[in-house]
Amino acid sequence: MTLSSSKRASIARRLKKAASLSNRVHVLPQTGKWSVRIQGTSKASKIFGTKNEAISCAKDLARSQPATAILVHNKDGKIAEHLTIRTTNIKIKGSTGKTGSAKK
Repeated sequence: MTLSSSKRASIARRLKKAASLSNRVHVLPQTGKWSVRIQGTSKASKIFGTKNEAISCAKDLARSQPATAILVHNKDGKIAEHLTIRTTNIKIKGSTGKTGSAKK
């Protein structure tokens, strides 16, 4: 069975969307503090005194993923902000094997 190019593109978009759903980091209110939780886990990764500290941590976590969405919630639990972090890991020839982050 041969798929048309539009059908292949549609399948690729759906697969990409499904993969991105698993790369979400939430910043949530938690009893007067703010927690950072990776989607699909039952416990917070870290807890902070301020929302800004939690967002900073979420961004650091997100940078370790190829493409990550950060969902920042209000005190009432509703999503207030949706951030997308994209990084590309590249290897530099002649390096010690460490990877760096670069924007395209």
